Amino acid sequence: RALSDEARASWDERGVEDLLLRGEADLLSAPIQRRAGDAEGAVQSLRQLQQRSNAQLGPGHPLTMESGAELAKALQDLGSSGEAEAVLRAQLEAASALGPGGASQRASLERSLALVLVAMKRPADAIPLLEDSLDARRLELGDRHPRTIADIQNLAIACLEAGLLDRAAELLSEALDA
Repeated sequence: RALSDEARASWDERGVEDLLLRGEADLLSAPIQRRAGDAEGAVQSLRQLQQRSNAQLGPGHPLTMESGAELAKALQDLGSSGEAEAVLRAQLEAASALGPGGASQRASLERSLALVLVAMKRPADAIPLLEDSLDARRLELGDRHPRTIADIQNLAIACLEAGLLDRAAELLSEALDA
């Protein structure tokens, strides 16, 4: 039998609520799984979550974005940095399509991607992403916020890895002064 439009809408709404609740639980359990040495289990759970949230909520939904970022961390734990990079680039493309409303998500994804690139010994590729992320943090939180200072430190590390010693020293001095 066919469902009425009202019944179908109610069913879809319950499905989305269930996905959001289960998705939050998966996002909370993934770091615990990774710390417990079960990165493979975390990857499997997060891949399923990302596929479900992408299909039901869309690529720009915060749950889809967060599951992609967590998936990238778990992939990196498994030594699959190239796959982590691909996941984050896809998420970044989806966040860019959100326009100005996605600035915070975009900055967070840029930061995550940059840290993967630094770990892959590609600091020169990471620096522009970290600069963009830092600019967004400064606008959103100000110069003295702990997250802004952490971004300054991340940029300093990337500069150090890239051999930009003077710039790294300037950034570290700025972080200490904040």
